[in-house]
Amino acid sequence: MKTRLPRIASALAALAFLAATGAAAAADLKVFSTTAFTELWRELKPKFEARGHKLELVLQPSGAIGKRIAGGEAGDAIVSTTAGVEALEKGGKLVPGTTRVLASSGMGVAVLKGAPKPDISTPESFRRALLAAKSVAYSDPAGGGAIQQIPELMTISGVDIVGPFPPALQSVTGFATAVLSSSTNPAAAKALVEFLASPETLALLKSRGYDVKP
Repeated sequence: MKTRLPRIASALAALAFLAATGAAAAADLKVFSTTAFTELWRELKPKFEARGHKLELVLQPSGAIGKRIAGGEAGDAIVSTTAGVEALEKGGKLVPGTTRVLASSGMGVAVLKGAPKPDISTPESFRRALLAAKSVAYSDPAGGGAIQQIPELMTISGVDIVGPFPPALQSVTGFATAVLSSSTNPAAAKALVEFLASPETLALLKSRGYDVKP
């Protein structure tokens, strides 16, 4: 019994150390994110927070969060358009080497559920469809139609997606994530970035209409 007591004490001390370091690793992270990811965060936020961290999401259009960060507002990570992330990287606002490209999405058209779907396969037919529509909305499906990025259209109830813009008129937006140089928890912020770039998250993005490169 005498020889076993020191071993038990050592084991308990090791467990206490691991518990203490684990608690210290937990962090509250401020994340600037494009509103395009609003619905995705409903699933991603609790999954990441299950690791012990907490996320404070700042959801705004990419241009707005870019201005806030460029203006000196501190945070831990960003999810924005690739163009927005690249601009902040050039301005020294990101930790070098932490940028991860996530996905891209194109513009699409939707109509009220059950309404006839117009032909939008060519620029000419797309133009005719717009001119023939009683009303056209950029984001509100109640207007009789909706034009928005396809993943965002997929989250709207009461509409049917017609399809993407014709190639000649298509505008593709890329999305990326990175650790901000102002982060006070860079290790935890990097863990979030790697989580967002993981196969599991990329599979979720693909299921929600985003284009993900293998």
